[in-house]
Amino acid sequence: MKSTIFFVITFLILISNLNAQCWKLTAGGTFHTLGIKSDGSLWAWGRNSKGQLGNGNSIDANIPIQIGSSNKWDQVAAGIYHSLGLQKDGSLWLWGNTNSQGSNPTLFASNSKWKQITAGNWHSLGIKINGSLWAWGDNTYGQLGLGYNSNSAPLTQIGTSNDWQQVSAGALHTMAIKTDGTLWGWGVNTFGNLGNGTKNASNFPIQVGNESNWKEVSAGSYHTIGLKTDGTLWGWGDNYYGALGINDSLDQLEPVQIGIDNSWKHIEACNGYTLAIKNDGTLWGCGSNGYGNLGIINVPNQKNLIQLGSNSDWELSGSGEYHSNIIKTDGSLWVCGFNENGQLGDGSNTNKNVFNEIDCPKTGVITDINNLNYSLSDIVIYPNPVQHILSIKPYNLQKVNLIYEIRNELGEVIITPTSLLPNMEINVSNLPIGLYTLIIRNQGATYFKQFVKL
Repeated sequence: MKSTIFFVITFLILISNLNAQCWKLTAGGTFHTLGIKSDGSLWAWGRNSKGQLGNGNSIDANIPIQIGSSNKWDQVAAGIYHSLGLQKDGSLWLWGNTNSQGSNPTLFASNSKWKQITAGNWHSLGIKINGSLWAWGDNTYGQLGLGYNSNSAPLTQIGTSNDWQQVSAGALHTMAIKTDGTLWGWGVNTFGNLGNGTKNASNFPIQVGNESNWKEVSAGSYHTIGLKTDGTLWGWGDNYYGALGINDSLDQLEPVQIGIDNSWKHIEACNGYTLAIKNDGTLWGCGSNGYGNLGIINVPNQKNLIQLGSNSDWELSGSGEYHSNIIKTDGSLWVCGFNENGQLGDGSNTNKNVFNEIDCPKTGVITDINNLNYSLSDIVIYPNPVQHILSIKPYNLQKVNLIYEIRNELGEVIITPTSLLPNMEINVSNLPIGLYTLIIRNQGATYFKQFVKL
């Protein structure tokens, strides 16, 4: 009995640590959010009218739901109604309303290996591992950079260069950096968001200035933020709401430095506002705050770049057009802003003007050694810990199409998808001692429970 208790407590500590290190990255679309957990699994929440969540239906979700069973996801990108995902093997997957893709992730350009992806409103781009740059989707304003305008275009290489390092899609324009540190832009330029000193659109890549020390670029809806190798922060384009953080509302046709600091490590341009993180882990923001997306109260627009809160453990931002998703160094996810479609993932559809933590999707973690059964309102599993037969009681679920699978601590599938019907029992006698996750899918919903096998 002592060894059993020790075993359970050991796994409780382990899973507690895993939950603390939950999120690896997020990507916000206009009204939905995608996220990858540290175990490589893919999750989505928010608007789903065109299948952009990737779970096979068109029902909105205001909490994170897992997409498929793969734990090999590495990158995600989100537009208005479409989503992209990159797996660790370099394969590219699409879903939602783009190029007639469906509401489940579908392999795209199967003969290619990719290293980076990005999504605009209706267009997408990717860099292959050989450094070539490719684009597809809406090209009405030349945002694909193919040298012509069209309603849409299939997957097409941009030029012949194979020295592209990073690409970022805005609403209707695109910015990219080459391996030599030069900066390029194309597409809509109504507010100077290409940074080339004019307001003239371009349907092919044009260089921004002559500098070769650009490190990172982020294209917002109509403004752009850039980070140089010396750690300085720069902005250009639409500044109506103060998204450039230079204490005025004048659009800038060329890059202007934001402040004098040279300690910036991460940037993100959104829809009329900007987020940035310093090397010391502090979070800064400026621009539109109409939905509380800066996480500050009673300030509609912020024209100066200011620190948001006092925390110094911010790591990465993957925000949407009107909502902010930011991950801390401990892997926790914090959100604020527009939430009408549940894109914050907090279980509500109410806007938030302060940052709120989104719990890592839990699977029924055992927290009381004297009460090892854990129940949610929809599913109860027992006994737990279990030696032989694990029984399932589904409350408020339709007893049709109940499919389950079991994974180990590493996320590896141990028992492949199998029907629970008719007995609602699972024989786990042959499983090694350990902690497992039971995944049950029913009518488009996914449920997670953890159990200990003795």
